[in-house]
Amino acid sequence: KLYLFIDETQLISHLEKAINSLSQHPTIQTEIMITGSNSTLLSSELATLLTGRYIKFLILPYSYSEYLEQSNQLMSRNSYLTYLTEGGLPELTHLQGEEVKRQYVSSLKDSILLRDIVERYAIKDVALLNTIFLFLVQNTGNLTSINSLVTYFKAHGQKTNSETLSAYITYLTQTYLIYPVSRYDIRGKNIISSGKKYFINDLSLRTYLHSGFEFGFGQRLENAIYLHYLKLGYHITIGSLGKKEIDFIIEKDSDKKYVQVAYTLGNKATIKREFDTLLSINDNYEKIIISLDESPTGNYAGIKHVQAWTL
Repeated sequence: KLYLFIDETQLISHLEKAINSLSQHPTIQTEIMITGSNSTLLSSELATLLTGRYIKFLILPYSYSEYLEQSNQLMSRNSYLTYLTEGGLPELTHLQGEEVKRQYVSSLKDSILLRDIVERYAIKDVALLNTIFLFLVQNTGNLTSINSLVTYFKAHGQKTNSETLSAYITYLTQTYLIYPVSRYDIRGKNIISSGKKYFINDLSLRTYLHSGFEFGFGQRLENAIYLHYLKLGYHITIGSLGKKEIDFIIEKDSDKKYVQVAYTLGNKATIKREFDTLLSINDNYEKIIISLDESPTGNYAGIKHVQAWTL
């Protein structure tokens, strides 16, 4: 068997017919690995030509368990907190010194923005693209709408419009730097069109891009839990139940769970708020609260309390 590896295929024009031809060689059995850093990797034409003959994998930075293996650490709350700070980019486990790591992450971000967005889409306002990306990094896990972004940028003297912002955010999501998550109305059983939350590909983007950014462990934890379930292949939405919000609704095949993420359940008010939100959902799907508490509170009314590093 011949193994053929083609990397960064989003940079190659008119590749579809060549790959289709190579995959159907009359005398040589061929296994083709196509890799790329853009969600348009399998263009409509290529996907049509290869229908039923390809398997698609999303490759993410290290999970917590992979991070432990590479950094020779043991599973614990402390190592998980370190993971929430350092992130899971493989190269970072080999680099020494905060400034070296900062330069690596910054250069990685710049190369992705310039190569996969600016050059590909002939972006004229590179500064605006970079500002939008940093804004989304800073506001990871916060509800964001295009209209609110336009208002924000105009208030800070940056002229733009909803069409430009929408296009730039789409480009960022296509490079897997940012993941958009829609809200789902649990009672109405439909996707809410206004506003989404955005999560970043790796927490190192938040740690090393700008030291002045304040980013609590609650936000880091929510982002990490999103990436955990994304890596497991779940479809993820934000749950809306009247004025209450469920951090994640995760679904895969017939498996469905409601997930609340909390930095700590350190007092009765927090415990009541987190458990009551899940108890207000009137179905029998599994409900979980994930936190960084050193001691789990145990199950309550069928709701599991799980320590994040034990997932």
